[in-house]
Amino acid sequence: AQTTRTMAEPALELTIRQKEGLGGFIGQDCVVDDRALIAGQDVKSFQYNASGTLLAVVKVDSVSVYNTQTKTEKISFAVASVAAVSFSPQNSYLTMFESFRSNFSASSAPAADATPAAAEAEESGDSSSSSSSAAPSSSPAKEVHQNLSVWDLETGEKIYARTQKIFIRDQWPSIRWTHDECVGAMIVTTGVQFFSGKRFTTITRNLKKPNIKLFSWAPNSSSSNYLFSIFIMAAKSSPSSVGLYSYPNVDRAVCFKSTFNADSADLKWNATGTALLAHTRSDVDRTGKSYYGETNLLYLNSAGDSQFVVDTPPIFDAGWSPSGDKFFAVYGTLPAHTRIFTSKCEKFADFPVNHYNSGYFSPNGKMVILAGFGNLQGQVDIWDVQNAKLISSQVIPCTTYLSWSPCSRFFFTATLSPRLRVDNGFKIWTPTGALVKTVLFPELYQVDWKPINASAFAEYVPSPAEYCAPPKAAEGSAAEPPKPKPGAYVPPHLRGQAAAAPAPVKETPKQGTRFTEEMLLRESLPVGAMEKKKKKTEATTQLPAHFSTPAPSVPFGSSPSSSSRGKRGGKRGGRGGRVEESARISQLEGELQTIKELKRKQGNGEPLTPDQITHITREASISQEVNQLKLG
Repeated sequence: AQTTRTMAEPALELTIRQKEGLGGFIGQDCVVDDRALIAGQDVKSFQYNASGTLLAVVKVDSVSVYNTQTKTEKISFAVASVAAVSFSPQNSYLTMFESFRSNFSASSAPAADATPAAAEAEESGDSSSSSSSAAPSSSPAKEVHQNLSVWDLETGEKIYARTQKIFIRDQWPSIRWTHDECVGAMIVTTGVQFFSGKRFTTITRNLKKPNIKLFSWAPNSSSSNYLFSIFIMAAKSSPSSVGLYSYPNVDRAVCFKSTFNADSADLKWNATGTALLAHTRSDVDRTGKSYYGETNLLYLNSAGDSQFVVDTPPIFDAGWSPSGDKFFAVYGTLPAHTRIFTSKCEKFADFPVNHYNSGYFSPNGKMVILAGFGNLQGQVDIWDVQNAKLISSQVIPCTTYLSWSPCSRFFFTATLSPRLRVDNGFKIWTPTGALVKTVLFPELYQVDWKPINASAFAEYVPSPAEYCAPPKAAEGSAAEPPKPKPGAYVPPHLRGQAAAAPAPVKETPKQGTRFTEEMLLRESLPVGAMEKKKKKTEATTQLPAHFSTPAPSVPFGSSPSSSSRGKRGGKRGGRGGRVEESARISQLEGELQTIKELKRKQGNGEPLTPDQITHITREASISQEVNQLKLG
């Protein structure tokens, strides 16, 4: 491996959540960290802040924030039924979303600075009434659960609260700040509201556009010109669109691009905040090309440029490198194409087509993992980004989560519950394909590295000599003999005995075959009776010579023999022959329909059995036979 410098590096830490509670490991060898243990089945989730200095642990009846350096509790909040938490960029606030309760009683809930009237005014877009407090009422009003709250991490006070009945993961966190926390924003019914970063009731700007579903600040923007992006879902009279705007001049778009009929999107900024990728999706493909809907990938930048990145759907995944100078796109019908672009949306490198549907840049940006999970077999290939060379390749099935270590020397693949409830655990690998550690659990719900800035580690790149090195067998180990193919199932009471002659089995028509008169009659008679009936019928239908019908008239220029064959059909002239040919044509057309459905599944990336793949290869011969039967 190649490193650029040596330095005292921080230790890697892994945090896991299982049935018995929260736990931790130190280093790639997974030494158990006793200080990170929080026992008890009431732990629901955990969340690190961006720098990894704080850890929020959500329990059934409370939320605790820990200092990850000292492993001590910093502050605790007595808030129950919390579904999600989020740290502000400067770690000044913690946003919580509680499960909404219609029968809420505020007698035991902590008070907040924002009143229900102010929260309702902010939702409706009335900035004048939001800055004033609601007048006290003598009549008891129905209490509403203000389940979205913001807490000060230094004083522990609730500084803002409002009602949000439904949790939308794509919109979380519902309240977003600029990187310096000077300006905050939230999506409301009429658009996006902006407020002073420390005074939630002071509305500074309003972007009034209906159907805004996503909002995202650009990282590292200038304090005089904060860039942000929005996604507007399609309505009856207008298409969906993605736009770039700047604060405080929110009335004019920096860049705007229509995406037609998208229902959802992922907005991904590069690290410098100068370019955006919008991965849009729709549930229905109006062109009828894909059963799984329609996807697009848009590129927009702060200079006002915008374009569709690729024109070969579907788009499986896209993402920026940590430095923001490159991004990848996995697209096209399987096996999929993968291309790396520069920050100006220019081609940088292409990778061979393979069964990929996801990608992961290493924290140092030197490597990228291209993988195929979900309904694919679990192919995991690690590539050198600069030289577009394969470092290692392996198949890791049943993977539900993958993550690089902060040092880029390791990555883990995990099988988590409830996605998969068997073989739960995680495996730590090196980029060259070596398995370092395997840790299994009866039930594993969550696992993640502690965030550490990549600059704290020496830069790592595997040496070319390690690229695609095959694993070496241990000394003295012999190759395993090939396993015999499994035979037919034999019941326990017949095992060890001579195989008896199988009983005759009635043939059932294949899918797509029409039932003819002969097939229906065969089903109603015992085995062998149909053949006897056919022989008897043929004997009784043969006429003596003196009962033969007169010869039909023959057109001029044709022989009687040819005309007779044309009407009686020679080999095809009998009624039974036409029935058999019609049944055969129906059977073959049914097989062609089955092959067409298998090809559609193959194009959408669904796995097929070897028999189904072999069946697809017979399409040409089946079509030729159908044409021959129809032409006679």
